[in-house]
Amino acid sequence: MTEGNATAIAAAIAAVVSIITLIVSSATASRSQVRAAHRQVLAPYLETLSENLYTIVAAVVVMRKRSLDNQDVQEWHSRAKEAGKHVDEARRKVRYFLPGLEEGFRQLARR
Repeated sequence: MTEGNATAIAAAIAAVVSIITLIVSSATASRSQVRAAHRQVLAPYLETLSENLYTIVAAVVVMRKRSLDNQDVQEWHSRAKEAGKHVDEARRKVRYFLPGLEEGFRQLARR
C-alpha cells in the first residue's frame, strides 16, 4: 500500500466518522428539544400533579396499614379518590400525549 492510498483511506474513514457524528448529534439535539418542549408544557401542572400523586400514595399506604388493624379506611379512600380526580383534571388540561405516563395517570384517576 502506498502512502497516497493510506492517506485516502484515512481521509475516507474520517469522513464517515464525521458524518456519523453529525447524524448522532442532530438526533440528540432533536430529542433534547422534544424533552424541553414536554417540560415546558408540563411545568404549570407539576406542582398539582406532585401533590396529588403524593396524596394518593400516602392514602394507599395508610389504608393498607389501617386495613391490617381492621380500622376504618373510608376517609382515606375518599382522599385518594379526590386526589385521583385532580390528577385526571390535570391530565386533561395538559392536552398532550404523555408516553408512559398517560395510562398510569388514568389508572390512578379510576381508583
